[in-house]
Amino acid sequence: MSVPNHKDGNASVLNDKRPSDAPFYQVGATFVSPDDEHYYGLGQNHEGFLDHRGHTVECWHNYVATGGPSVCVPFLVSNYGYGLIWDNPSRTTIAPGFNEQTRWVSEVGDRVSFFVITGTNTDEIYSGYRLLTGPTPLMPKAAYGYIQCKQRYITQDEMLAVAKGYRDRHLPVDILVLDWFYYSKMGQMDFVPERWPDPAAMNRQLHDMGFQTMISVWPRFEKSSRYYDLLAQKSWFLRTADGTPVDGLPYDRAGSDIDSTNPEAARWYWDIIRGQHHQQGLRFHLG
Repeated sequence: MSVPNHKDGNASVLNDKRPSDAPFYQVGATFVSPDDEHYYGLGQNHEGFLDHRGHTVECWHNYVATGGPSVCVPFLVSNYGYGLIWDNPSRTTIAPGFNEQTRWVSEVGDRVSFFVITGTNTDEIYSGYRLLTGPTPLMPKAAYGYIQCKQRYITQDEMLAVAKGYRDRHLPVDILVLDWFYYSKMGQMDFVPERWPDPAAMNRQLHDMGFQTMISVWPRFEKSSRYYDLLAQKSWFLRTADGTPVDGLPYDRAGSDIDSTNPEAARWYWDIIRGQHHQQGLRFHLG
């Protein structure tokens, strides 16, 4: 454990410390790495390596990762008959199998904490993982098939034409996803009528063709959107250390994100999403 400092190149994290925050540290641990040990898991990563040995893994939800957006799960499985859960939610870097060591380092923490799960096979290791994290229910059956999404379908006619193309060519697909900016602006919770004249009818047609549908609902609100002032008044946005609402992703600055870790904000957000889409006669899964 070390106080963030310029020598280690992590002093900037102190800019995010609120006056009310308790002191925190950079925390890490180093483990011996035999030459024949191999490392798997760590969530969704697009770098192209099944075995992470010799490849540094940035373990956070990194939308601008080099290989494409990554969503890390800090659970590593070794061919040596164990799994390791790193018990820290902050940005973490894992360097497995470098110089006979595997090193975990997290930006923020008040302790070094991890769990080791042993087993005679991978199923036993995952059973131990389940005991620690709780059971995960199965997803809807269609979610195990092919899910078609792109950035993005511009009109209702385009989405229906894509669906027809799959069926005409007899290609298997189970879910079509309607991604962002079917709405007029971030947080408006509407459909642009010129491009989506009857989304409920479109959805019925897709279901009749054997497609399940999913709609991407972004948790971001521009200042001119219908709910922004309410969320700002209730302090329900993610905020920087000085209380300023965070303004979008690093590359677009398009709206402030709701703080869904706040139970009241999360409950309000879900009710609004469900109410708006039911009001428009839609039966989408929500993504």
